[in-house]
Amino acid sequence: MIEFNFSNAFMHFARAGAPPGFFWKYFASYIAVSVGVALASFFVFSDLSDLSVSAIIGLSGFYLITIIISAVFEASWQRRYTRGDVFRLSVGRDELNVFVVYLIWAVFFAAMYFAIALSIVVVTSILAQVSSGLAGVLIFVFIVAGGGLWIFWTVRLSAASALTIRDGRIRFMASWRVTRGRFWTLFGSQIVMLLALLVISIIIFGVLGIMALLDVSTASDPNSYTLFNMVSEAEGLAAAIFVILGFLATYVGTAWWFVVWGGPAALAARTDPERANMDDPALAFQ
Repeated sequence: MIEFNFSNAFMHFARAGAPPGFFWKYFASYIAVSVGVALASFFVFSDLSDLSVSAIIGLSGFYLITIIISAVFEASWQRRYTRGDVFRLSVGRDELNVFVVYLIWAVFFAAMYFAIALSIVVVTSILAQVSSGLAGVLIFVFIVAGGGLWIFWTVRLSAASALTIRDGRIRFMASWRVTRGRFWTLFGSQIVMLLALLVISIIIFGVLGIMALLDVSTASDPNSYTLFNMVSEAEGLAAAIFVILGFLATYVGTAWWFVVWGGPAALAARTDPERANMDDPALAFQ
């Protein structure tokens, strides 16, 4: 059985193995779908001047589509983690189950937010009659405690999607059992991932930004230089290329981030002590 530890959790995206061609198909598909959705949203919503009922419905529909697309892509790499499957995009039972997990997450976060906000309002409104200073201190304490509780629950339930794909049915609260005693390993690996993402983002976009600014500085009228005339002016061609590379880096980085971020929780699901044959996902998750 693969041991669940910090090293394996952090590097599970690489050590889990991938069927031939999985990653390039995944990245190409993610970029194509993301660009298509971005272009469609630009043409559909570029003329919105007010928040009419039809506009709100349209925006809500677009948001729903993006959630469905996220569920489709997460199901693709969760199948790789839990079943060793090849890359494929589909809209079926797996995707529907992940979508339902997203809805449960939405309800969970809304309930958590409401409970924390209500507690703050009730307690501080009572104590404000005695001491406004004490009420202010308690507001800070409630925010910190609520944030800590929020993080704790989120980490403990982070294996919900992996377990759902693994078992072919909704397994939201089962994550609580699978992540028992593993909170700090999961939390630590995710914090390191966030820091690594921050450093890489600063480097990539810092380099692209500096190169684009250097190119813009050579324009005949730098003050009127915009994203749109970068493409039309020959002297701005390099800057336009940098902008395009920036967008591509964003799409690739986002796609890669989803896979990497889901690794620790997927390993927790894969090393479920109640399941046998964990070293062979194809056998373990039938």
